[in-house]
Amino acid sequence: MSVETPTTTGAAGPLVSIGLPCYRRPEALQVALRSLLAQTYRNLEIFVHENPSEVDGIEAAVREVAGDDPRVVFRRHSENIGPSGNFESVLNRANGPYFMWAADDDEWHPEFVERLVERLEADPAYIAAASGLEVVDARGARLSVFDRFSRFDRPDRAERLRAYLAEPELLGKANLIYGLYRTEAVREAWAVWKPTPALTVWGSDIVLVFAAFVRGPWAFVDRVLMTKRSPKVSKRRSWQAFPEDFGPPTAVFDDYEAALLEVCPDDAARDVVRDVMSARRRRLRWVSSWRRPLGRMITRLVLAVTGGARP
Repeated sequence: MSVETPTTTGAAGPLVSIGLPCYRRPEALQVALRSLLAQTYRNLEIFVHENPSEVDGIEAAVREVAGDDPRVVFRRHSENIGPSGNFESVLNRANGPYFMWAADDDEWHPEFVERLVERLEADPAYIAAASGLEVVDARGARLSVFDRFSRFDRPDRAERLRAYLAEPELLGKANLIYGLYRTEAVREAWAVWKPTPALTVWGSDIVLVFAAFVRGPWAFVDRVLMTKRSPKVSKRRSWQAFPEDFGPPTAVFDDYEAALLEVCPDDAARDVVRDVMSARRRRLRWVSSWRRPLGRMITRLVLAVTGGARP
């Protein structure tokens, strides 16, 4: 491990830069780092940047896992620069033609990087690639699986943007932020995303992915090659998930749409945003109007079936 500059191993293939921003979770960080170091694709550089907190031991945890692996670089910021600042910090360090962010409590199949590099190397038209994933709770129990994102693999930009924007958020599209990007493309997306209201609005990760979608097509591997950890401890019933999980909460809808419009490079993209979001606004209002009466109906049904015992 280094605190300055990574040293590559001379492994075959283009260099992949991995940014691992971390905060407060040394045990989870060790699991994530071990998973990255176990990748079959070896030509990596891994930047672990810590936002300081009252929790000690982050650097020691990284050293314990990384040992003398020269591909791992650790940095502790002098002050907490926030999540987006830390994401930008690791992106700025990237030296390779490919880049990915890695959350400090996630895990990856050993072939995750290799399979995504293969897709990007095979077709230079793609600006990013992503795989399917599973979401587990703090105990490791599976909450959900999102194994197919290839529905977004559309060469026509308008079709691609419509498909991404129209899909309900509960189907996992925000997780594409943890795909593998061409470094130049993700830096372009970040540059237009950073000055927008997206930094403070609901769905800011979706806005960043959308900024990348606008700039080129994505490739997908329809295999579960990633595990994301959620603080939830049990799967919610589907009838408890709406309306917010089906779309942005009504209170922030305008800000969310404004952020999407800000990252659009031209009027054609902005027209798609306005069209899709107008339809979603109407649908969300309809769903919201049915939430209370439907909830009361379900409650009565549960009480009738259970003899008055609430679940």
